[in-house]
Amino acid sequence: MTEDHRNQQLRVWLAEYQACHLNRDHYHGLAWITGSIFIAGSLALLGTSFLDPVVYDPRLVLFMGDFSIVLFIVWVVYLTYVQHFATMSLERARKIEKEIQSLDFDIRLHTDIEATRHWRGRWNLVLLWIVVLVAWITRILLSLATIPPN
Repeated sequence: MTEDHRNQQLRVWLAEYQACHLNRDHYHGLAWITGSIFIAGSLALLGTSFLDPVVYDPRLVLFMGDFSIVLFIVWVVYLTYVQHFATMSLERARKIEKEIQSLDFDIRLHTDIEATRHWRGRWNLVLLWIVVLVAWITRILLSLATIPPN
């Protein structure tokens, strides 16, 4: 491989590496911006269920709970959909790093991250899901327990 060809290949890989970062940042950021809106809407419905006159109508509380959980599910489905694009970008960035390392350059951000295999992301989502469900189940049970006598 000539020096010019090596430099040209390096420039192409670095441009693609940058594109992988931009793509991952775009989809990951978009998913969490959307999530902040949907999660806030879900929690706002929970808070609204404590206001007059909703607090005295278990059917309305149940409806708001269902709608809140549907909002949350829609966001999780969207997150799962766009996570694929972010993951593919990360996988490609790792491959590019290995190619650049083969040219004796010390680039290893994603290969080092992959070696640690963080598990927190998935468990944070599961924990958030559990918190929302437990909050609504508690709220609905509280609503049923405080029905005023006729």
